[in-house]
Amino acid sequence: MTAIPAAAQPGPAPLGVVSSTDLVIPEPSLSPLGVAPNPMPVTPTGRTEAEVRVLLVEELEQIASRINEMIAADENVRLVETVSEGSAAMERIAATSPDVVIIDALVQGQVSGLQLAQQMRSSGMATPIVFMSVPDHPVTLNADTGIAEVLMLPFEGEALRGTIVRVDAVHRGPVVVPPAGTVAVFSAKGGVGRTAIAHNLAVAMGQPAGTRTVLVDGDQVHGDLRLHLEAPESAPSLVQLPTGHVTEEDVAPLLWQDATGLDVLLAPPRMEEADLIMLADVRRAHFMLKQMYDLVVIDVPAVMDDMTLAMLDDADVVLDVTTPRHGAVRKTQRCHAVLTAAGFPMDKVLTVVNHADAGFDPSAYATELGWQPDAVLMHDERLASGSVAAGSSIVTAHPDALFSQGFTHLAALLMDRMQSRPGQLAARAA
Repeated sequence: MTAIPAAAQPGPAPLGVVSSTDLVIPEPSLSPLGVAPNPMPVTPTGRTEAEVRVLLVEELEQIASRINEMIAADENVRLVETVSEGSAAMERIAATSPDVVIIDALVQGQVSGLQLAQQMRSSGMATPIVFMSVPDHPVTLNADTGIAEVLMLPFEGEALRGTIVRVDAVHRGPVVVPPAGTVAVFSAKGGVGRTAIAHNLAVAMGQPAGTRTVLVDGDQVHGDLRLHLEAPESAPSLVQLPTGHVTEEDVAPLLWQDATGLDVLLAPPRMEEADLIMLADVRRAHFMLKQMYDLVVIDVPAVMDDMTLAMLDDADVVLDVTTPRHGAVRKTQRCHAVLTAAGFPMDKVLTVVNHADAGFDPSAYATELGWQPDAVLMHDERLASGSVAAGSSIVTAHPDALFSQGFTHLAALLMDRMQSRPGQLAARAA
């Protein structure tokens, strides 16, 4: 492709995008992944297993009313109480035990919104907090205050309900139903940490009990995963796949395990061997891996060729990795414009910002990019200045780090998006 079309918005507005001057109430969102439809058994606290109970701290009656309408559109989310003053919120949170607390960052009075969040954490409350704010009053995600998400007004009802369900799912821990399908981790620019994200994501997604996950090296020429994991030259690779029809018995011996026990299908150890691997070989191997595993994570190279396009097209969800740097932003915009012009289904693309630091401004970044990113992975100086053994995973070695916490959020978001594409998954299961 030589002609680059003008930048275009990549499909439907993702989570938290400002797409209207008013709050819009769309159709009810999907139930959270791993939760069966109602009716559900009722717990001793009065909630069903699928229900998320929400307490709202909002002093403006008009906004509180609209939030109530948005939440009411989903039968699995219930607003249990609205508190108009921050000074009264602690008592009501303790009395109602909500699953999620939504706080307007602009709440004033004796106790501001931020002070309320700090009071909750200092008192030992672990309830996840969602902050609402406006672009002129940015709020930074901070583990110390326990703010799990920030939604910028105005936002759509689907964004609100999706955020509530997701932060509740992350707080409760790994979902019991394993994900199913294929995730392609891609970037239009090299050097953004794509391979490290693919590896850590595969490890994080494989941690819930019963989730069978395999990681695939999609760059047959350079073997990014082989280099990243420091796999020995003797480790098997895709080049050893038999020609013609393949079975599980053909693919299983080609898998290598990393230090975390994750199964990995590596690229050849030598560049010249990549010429022996055809697109048909890649497709046959991936087809068989889908039968053997619940989740296939592919590290896709930053090259827009036929093999890359085939891997992106075959994936149920594409993670498009970028960074706050201007060059990475421009590359991402150009890539989205090309894919959009080619008719690629952009609704299955999630934009992930890597290498964000404490000064990262979500609103300013979204303005520069042209759309709201779906997830942000924070740079962790403690990990950057230290060292993680070659081949190990950050989410395994440092599960409490900001970087690892970002993967917990990303894994929950990813499973929710995969659940929202049931047609492809059902077709594969059949």
